[in-house]
Amino acid sequence: VVESPDPLTKIRDRCVEFHAAGAEKLLATLAEKEKRGDTLTGADLAMGAYAQAWPFRLQLLRQGTDTLFFGAPVLIVLHADVEASPGPEIDAGLAAMQMGLMAQSLGLGTCYNGFLIGAAQQSAELRKLLEIPEKNLPVVSFVTGYPNVHYERLVSRNPARIRWI
Repeated sequence: VVESPDPLTKIRDRCVEFHAAGAEKLLATLAEKEKRGDTLTGADLAMGAYAQAWPFRLQLLRQGTDTLFFGAPVLIVLHADVEASPGPEIDAGLAAMQMGLMAQSLGLGTCYNGFLIGAAQQSAELRKLLEIPEKNLPVVSFVTGYPNVHYERLVSRNPARIRWI
């Protein structure tokens, strides 16, 4: 759990910088692929769209707009010893789900963040900032805090089609 503003800011900044640097490499790779006449796959196009957003996110961050944690005061990262757990992703996912439900019951909002996990799985610097042991794998992260918005009602939905037996 990261709740101190300084470490939270460092983690956020390093994550955005990591993705912005990776975006430049990815865009260069895609441009080279196109130059060779290779067909870009749907996955290439999707990754390219994400890659184009990261330099903009970095620019916004430098201007004071947080598009990663959205100003949330607390970051929670679940990590697991992959040798001790046969399914760390499932274990961490279930724990995170329960934590999210508990947070909601306390009036807190949550926002899961896969971008941090992707960066932390590849960046030793981020794992060090998060104090994740070397043998552990970061699996799930989310931010939490009191939301700035409150919804008076749920979105209209079609009735569920359930067959009770």
